[in-house]
Amino acid sequence: MKNQYTADITDYRTYGLLRVLCGQGGLSLGVNWMLTPNDGRSDGSKLAYLKDPATWRPYDSELFDAMARIIERDDRNVAAVENANLLPNTAFFSKLLPDTAEPRGRFMAQALDKLSDRDLLFLDPDNGMEVASTPLGAKNSSKYLYFTEISQAYDRGHSLIIFQYFPRVDRESYITRRAEELRGATGSTAIYSLATSLVCFFVVARETHAPELAARLSILSHQWGEQFTISLYDPLGL
Repeated sequence: MKNQYTADITDYRTYGLLRVLCGQGGLSLGVNWMLTPNDGRSDGSKLAYLKDPATWRPYDSELFDAMARIIERDDRNVAAVENANLLPNTAFFSKLLPDTAEPRGRFMAQALDKLSDRDLLFLDPDNGMEVASTPLGAKNSSKYLYFTEISQAYDRGHSLIIFQYFPRVDRESYITRRAEELRGATGSTAIYSLATSLVCFFVVARETHAPELAARLSILSHQWGEQFTISLYDPLGL
């Protein structure tokens, strides 16, 4: 996550998803922003949705209005989201994520310790899960989440929500491949993909959380409709 993305269309969908999963007595949530410095690029400029409230505000009016206020105040940073109390029953880890391996290891350990009592962890890397061209500890590795880190988080008793940008490949086969990798890293038998027009969220459920998450995703489908295409990974193709 970069602060420059705050309140863009992907952010609106992200917080909408998280609000459904952790709202009204839902599972407790921990957010590891995996924050990286702004880079001066135009990423995060997708704000046209705020000029079309008739279309976008009905999905979550409270959230929509909060996103509009952040833009109006030119207050685009994750602290503005945290302070707006948009995510109930949520704890945050907001330090900057380093590239190099040892400091990164300490960062991830601190995050897991701070968020240890949370049912769900949202992991928000800039790009998504690891790619072969950028090994852990390499330059720009802070843009990625690595499967060793996913395994560590899952093994601490959390269900996971993982942010993933779509590369320019066939999306259906890409989702299947990533779900297979997540199953290998965690052993979870309940892995959901939640695809939007730009990104995909993967929900990796522990058995103890699976019924509640399934119910919450049904609510998400009803509330947000076509904004999320929700699929349960089925390795047997049944």
